[in-house]
Amino acid sequence: LLLIFSSLCHLLDLGLDGSDVEPGSADSVQLAVVNGEGAWIVTTPLLPMYVVGAGDATAAIFLAHLLTESADEALAATADSVFGIMETTHNAGTREIQLVGSQDLIANPTGRFLVSRLD
Repeated sequence: LLLIFSSLCHLLDLGLDGSDVEPGSADSVQLAVVNGEGAWIVTTPLLPMYVVGAGDATAAIFLAHLLTESADEALAATADSVFGIMETTHNAGTREIQLVGSQDLIANPTGRFLVSRLD
């Protein structure tokens, strides 16, 4: 199992719902997972910020979901939760990731990002 996290350059004009972000664009973050059953990718907007610990949070949230869900479902839930954490952190105007303030988003992902299977 391989989880890949790709962060590109900062976004200047952001549509926070993700509908304005093209996969692979310079204003996006992509997560991918590969296992024996296939490969999947999800794209989220990139917020104009820098934080420490996002990768650790991503790995922990992904593992938690992977224990009870398929790889693609875990990927979708992880992208949603991590974007929610980053959005909360950005709105708070801090570089310290807001895990406590985002706990409902972590526990209950909203399903706003679609995962695509790679062929």
